[in-house]
Amino acid sequence: MRWPLLFAALLPVVVLADESRELVGQVGSRSALMVLHATQRADGGYQLSGEYIVLPTLARRFLEGERSPELGVTTLKEGNTAILYGRPATGELRGTWHGGMFKGMRYGPGGQERERFELSEEFPPLDGYSAGVRCNAGDGRYASTLAYSIESGKLTQLEWRSRVAPGSEAYLEPLIVDRRGRCQLLRQEPK
Repeated sequence: MRWPLLFAALLPVVVLADESRELVGQVGSRSALMVLHATQRADGGYQLSGEYIVLPTLARRFLEGERSPELGVTTLKEGNTAILYGRPATGELRGTWHGGMFKGMRYGPGGQERERFELSEEFPPLDGYSAGVRCNAGDGRYASTLAYSIESGKLTQLEWRSRVAPGSEAYLEPLIVDRRGRCQLLRQEPK
């Protein structure tokens, strides 16, 4: 009886060591959105994995790497698939991550400098943003309809419906809405 109570008491500590961060900014001259999942190591550093999307082209890159405990030096290997182990890297992000900012240089597979990047956990304010969007997106056995309204940065209406072809398992497909209100399913790039 003591072990389940001890496990239940320690579970919140284990969960607090893992966290996810969303960052927005620039990779070169292009807007990008990054999502990183961090697991704290015993030395105080972090093991990281995640992905980023270059928004103008919807190019999706997967990441894994680490962040040092004191200086925030961060190195992330970049690849085309979610499983990077045993596959050649398409690039590497090297920089510092502290105070909610991740800045540095993106390197190509041979170590050549490609472009600077600057990403922040602070998203731009939407106080003056108002929009109404209604769009449909689909591909093969999946279709989605999205409608929303935003007034002065506040969501006032949201409707999202998804359909899956008969005989298929239900799942949720990520949907990207661009600045013009066009929707597109976010898919793994074909090889």
